[in-house]
Amino acid sequence: MSKTPGTADSQLSAPPSIAAQQHWHEIATGSGEQALLLFCPAPDTTLQQEASWRLLGQLGQMPFYQRLRVELQLGYAVFSGVRQINGQTGLLFGVQSPSASLSEILEHIRAFLAQLPELIEALDDASLDDLKANLAAQFDARALPVAQLAELLWQGRLACHPSDYLEQLQQEIMAAPRPQLLLAAEQLQQVQGGWRCLASGACPGNPGKRQNDHYPGCNELSSTIAVIPQGEFSKIAPKHLNISGWRWTICIDLNRPTHLKEHLYVLVQTCLHRPAYRL
Repeated sequence: MSKTPGTADSQLSAPPSIAAQQHWHEIATGSGEQALLLFCPAPDTTLQQEASWRLLGQLGQMPFYQRLRVELQLGYAVFSGVRQINGQTGLLFGVQSPSASLSEILEHIRAFLAQLPELIEALDDASLDDLKANLAAQFDARALPVAQLAELLWQGRLACHPSDYLEQLQQEIMAAPRPQLLLAAEQLQQVQGGWRCLASGACPGNPGKRQNDHYPGCNELSSTIAVIPQGEFSKIAPKHLNISGWRWTICIDLNRPTHLKEHLYVLVQTCLHRPAYRL
């Protein structure tokens, strides 16, 4: 490694936070079914917070499947669990449904998140201790496959955790009291860590709220964008507007036409990385 060009950077920056923000990304699937992946990062990257999020994931995995797959029968593809992306620990919920709309899927996920405090309170002390012990045992470095161990340690490094990351994580899991889990469930419901959503269709509204709650200024903003002749496309640069107390960035993607604006695709996004809206 000493012969590798460049200088090693021993001080990795902390992963970027999307605290209290909701990002919606649409992808064309070519299928008649609706699919949604919702990633809910923890509000911060502390080991205590990661322990809480992992315990929530462990506790809610089977009840989530039972509710959405077995009872509601939304579809065959229903899952949840803990994932780490670029050092950020979060809960990932996935649903693919031939019958439910994206807004309905979101409502079912929100309803499940609202039930997490009840699941926590329903555990007696012995069951809670068993939950923590079973989860902590999953991070015994001596028992982990090499590939899984390497991935965990790398994610810990990206989160700026120390070299004994797994040992400390086990300790935090075992020490987590019930009020700490209740607080984490509340943070999850309030979207304090933010949401990242990848779906097969357009955002039905603010993904952190109910279907009909939209961000202020969206309708007002659409009326301020004039249709621009095709010959003027090359002259367009990003513009900034202040509407309803929000600062918006307007960009033009020439490769994505839309019939709504005479083959003009307008992507609207706030400087704070709020959800994008197609107008």
